Amino acid sequence: MECDATLRLLDAYVDAELDAGDAAALDAHLIGCAACREQHLALRALKAAVKAKAPYHRAPARLRAAVGPQVVRREPWRIGRFLRPAWLTHAVAAGVAAVLAAGITLQLVVPSPYQTAAEDVVASHARSLIAQQIVDVVSSDQHTVKPWFNGRLDFTPPVKDTAAEGFPLVGGRIDYVNERQVAALVYRRRLHYIDVFVWPRGRDDAAALRETARRGYNVLSWSDRAFTYFTVSDLDPVELREFVRHLGAPEPGR
Repeated sequence: MECDATLRLLDAYVDAELDAGDAAALDAHLIGCAACREQHLALRALKAAVKAKAPYHRAPARLRAAVGPQVVRREPWRIGRFLRPAWLTHAVAAGVAAVLAAGITLQLVVPSPYQTAAEDVVASHARSLIAQQIVDVVSSDQHTVKPWFNGRLDFTPPVKDTAAEGFPLVGGRIDYVNERQVAALVYRRRLHYIDVFVWPRGRDDAAALRETARRGYNVLSWSDRAFTYFTVSDLDPVELREFVRHLGAPEPGR
């Protein structure tokens, strides 16, 4: 996907209105394009600011009844693609930049590193499934997968064998989270794939187990003394919690 196409679809992407194919293509473009990532972050910040600060008024029942039947309920991504002018994305980014350049204080709710990481791992997990590029190294042997990362990353991730617990290792790949290369370890539970994203622990990374759900996927994250882990899957939350306990995740609330 080129930058022009990305910018035309960016507002619909931020609102989760794209179909799976366009969303995956845009995910891949944002990984390699700093300029489009900047536009993406500006739109996300603006959306968060409007949601947090703008006044909200519920429409009267008569208005909702009149407008409701006219709303396109199928393929909502078409609304974002065809009814939103292409210049809107550029105007939003330019407006934010102009306000900052003018020295006017604008309280934007910027996504936290945790929120950005959660979005990134879900996008990467979904993209790998759609593109059927689930692993770069295929092996159920931890002693094969772990050495594969040597020389490809500036760290060696821990790789655990959880086959006996019902979560066999499938392999691993290189991926990107928060604009850095990370290890993605892939496990399976029946027909469900589980991605475990691993990178060296940062100063502000939380040790406690955190849980969220995005785009139909469950995300569990935590840190130990050396590494930060983000686990994502469409697996049932109870089974996913069982899996991360085998990886050494702390109990909830600890």
